[in-house]
Amino acid sequence: MKQIMSLMEFNKLYLKPLTAFAIGLLLIIAIDFAIRHFTGTLNTLGLPETLWFSLQLLTGIFASILFWKNTAQKSIPIRLAYYIPLLLAFLIFYTLIIYVYVIETAIDGF
Repeated sequence: MKQIMSLMEFNKLYLKPLTAFAIGLLLIIAIDFAIRHFTGTLNTLGLPETLWFSLQLLTGIFASILFWKNTAQKSIPIRLAYYIPLLLAFLIFYTLIIYVYVIETAIDGF
């Protein structure tokens, strides 16, 4: 029973924010890709760069706030210790999702 509770806690602490982060990045990519196809120029800017990076930042902030709210019952040092693996997972997800999109679509000369 203890393992089920820890699995449920893992789901609440890490899986929900990571899912929100990944879905947010995928939505940004979908919008950018749609704009590129609508304009007919695949190797130019879809979303303006400022908006592109701002939306990514907002997605990360939203997922971080979701994580922080899910750890409200824990002390601040414990929350920060739990936050480090989440940041590492954000970095891995960001690299996989964004750079695969950029490289696969040959945007920006890749």
